[in-house]
Amino acid sequence: MPAMKIFEMSFRYLRDHLVDALRAQVNEIHESDILYVITVPAIWNEAAKQFMRESAVMAGLDNDRIILALEPETASIWCQHIDTSLKTDLSRTGSQYMVVDLGGGTADISVHERNTNGTLKDIYKASGGPWGGTCVDRNFISWLTIFFGETTLSRFREEDMEDYFGLLREFETKKRTITPDTDGFVTFRLPIA
Repeated sequence: MPAMKIFEMSFRYLRDHLVDALRAQVNEIHESDILYVITVPAIWNEAAKQFMRESAVMAGLDNDRIILALEPETASIWCQHIDTSLKTDLSRTGSQYMVVDLGGGTADISVHERNTNGTLKDIYKASGGPWGGTCVDRNFISWLTIFFGETTLSRFREEDMEDYFGLLREFETKKRTITPDTDGFVTFRLPIA
């Protein structure tokens, strides 16, 4: 199935779910009242962004009510609304801060300064790269390949697929527990296979 069709179906499902949920809670809501903001990684080129817009329009979203926003910029705006002691610092005029959005496939970075009128000024153009969680996963698999050998890992992946995916799930779980305060070894179970 073409990628455009998959994205179109995803957008259609999300739109229908949103509209149904809103109508269940709010009387007289119309889809024309909704402005859709679709976030995209900072490293995406214009063709990738256009692909997202076209698939959303094919799903029935009105092109005039679609805004594409870079993920690190939306994260930066969200930082203005978080409810912590940090908010006080970030909402002061002249505050400068960096947002590093580590996703599955990408890391997106933005640096902003808070203006007197409440808007944000780009100090550094939003950027990023393919350094997200899947990059960490690929490096883990590369390490396993170096440690056990290509032949062994290939056999493990093909003959013991359940254990192979179990190992990747365990790695993902451990990866999510690591914090800046984590100290010492991180251990995980290797399947007997």
